[in-house]
Amino acid sequence: MSTVTDARSRLKIPVLVLLTVALLWLVLVRGYADYLARFQPQRAIGIQSSQPEALIRLAESALVAEDLPLAQSLARRAVTSAPLEGRGFRILGAVADLRGDSGLATALMNVAAQLSPRDAPTQFWLVLRAIQAQDIDGALVRVDRLLRFQPEALDRIMPLLTTFASNPVSAPRFSKVLAQDPPWRANFFARLMQLAPTTTHLSMFVQSLRRVGSDLAPSERKNWIDRLSRDLDWPRLRRELARDQLASAGTLLRDGDFESDADMAFAGWRLAQSTGLEVMRVAREDSAKNRALRLEFFGSRVRIQGIEQWTLLEPGRYRLSAQVRLENLQTPRGLMWSVHCIPAAARPLGESELLLGERAWSTFSFDFEVPAAGCGAQRLNLDVAGRIDAEREISGKAWFDEFSLSAMQDSRGKVPEAIENR
Repeated sequence: MSTVTDARSRLKIPVLVLLTVALLWLVLVRGYADYLARFQPQRAIGIQSSQPEALIRLAESALVAEDLPLAQSLARRAVTSAPLEGRGFRILGAVADLRGDSGLATALMNVAAQLSPRDAPTQFWLVLRAIQAQDIDGALVRVDRLLRFQPEALDRIMPLLTTFASNPVSAPRFSKVLAQDPPWRANFFARLMQLAPTTTHLSMFVQSLRRVGSDLAPSERKNWIDRLSRDLDWPRLRRELARDQLASAGTLLRDGDFESDADMAFAGWRLAQSTGLEVMRVAREDSAKNRALRLEFFGSRVRIQGIEQWTLLEPGRYRLSAQVRLENLQTPRGLMWSVHCIPAAARPLGESELLLGERAWSTFSFDFEVPAAGCGAQRLNLDVAGRIDAEREISGKAWFDEFSLSAMQDSRGKVPEAIENR
């Protein structure tokens, strides 16, 4: 009895070793095949004939090469090996589509979409098939599903979405989808403002959104106003701004006392940082509740990039006034405020005196005239008044506050439609 037991014990060790070696070999072979599947699928198939990723990639290559029998054969093997992987069904559906079997192709693509909802080619195919069937609502459902799973697919699908938004038939239906505030809405809207062919198309879509009760978010409205400004579409811009009195008939200049933090064209100041310059809204020393614009320069050459406000003035004469305080502001020529037409003309409409040196709080002003044509909007901006780079070297501090813009009478004693407003 003991002899039999000893024999069994001696046999158990080699068997365990063999089983362990076989298991390790299986793991290594399969792991190596899985590794090769994405980069060298043909080698992966040589190691493991049922490797699903390799079968799918080879089937896709055969489909691109229009070798439909091979693509179908490989896809069927992939489905057999991994029946819950939707891409194999997608390739079979594409083969059926190319052979003219529309019904089978649609059925297979729907199976693929259920099994692999993140597969962009499947969703794209179903979107296009829905459009061909004039099923816009079905196409939009697919688009929404795709972008929820794969936000990065937005770049590839933007041409289609731009068409949806620009078409008077599809725009109302697309607006209903966006009214549900899907997570991809903000990115889509920002890109639409860049890609849409004209502001006429965009205006139609914006109005469509508002008709379904989905007004623009602040960031979306900023993009819309920026596009109208870039395209010099002043009539639409005036109507848009008038929605919340950003540019009513009585408003000339916004936020003259620097109390608002609005950062949008025609809503107030744009105060951008520039190299060699610190820009801040801070409380004035004579009034903790009253803020002012403070600029500090550090002795380098400065080209100010974006201390400005855009306006929509009617043709006529105007006077700009403001308060300034200077602390040891050293520069060859000085700082200077100026008003320019948008689009920019060769010469400014008006310029302030050169500001430099030491100065307690005091007022400066200058007059300018907006011409009757070619000046739909204007830009008030500050810069170092240097004619050459050497004249842009500047140090010290400058404070500004209490900007106001007033319309002046013309020779007939009339003023532009707009009235004084700060």
